[in-house]
Amino acid sequence: MLPLSCFAVTVDWPPARLAENTGFAQYRQCPAHTLTGAGYPLWPTDVFVDDVPDPRNEVHYDLIVAAGAALIPDDLVTGDRTARRAARAMLAPRFEAVLALLGEPITMD
Repeated sequence: MLPLSCFAVTVDWPPARLAENTGFAQYRQCPAHTLTGAGYPLWPTDVFVDDVPDPRNEVHYDLIVAAGAALIPDDLVTGDRTARRAARAMLAPRFEAVLALLGEPITMD
């Protein structure tokens, strides 16, 4: 499975608050129904850092970019640098399709 971590924007969790202490200066945003309507499941998930739950867990989701038995090439895990780069290039179009749905990056205020 290839998940992409994402967050729901809410009144309590606007983009600027979601990005606090992350170093991210840009984000992409679209309605969840755009993603699910295109066939990408959204799963509510939790994130832990050093066994401590992330305070944003209430709005954290994994967007499932792709799933399948032979999805990830062995070279992505066991190959040398060149092989890993080629394996990532093979998977990149799947993520690019999702990014196209998400639109252009938005810079934090």
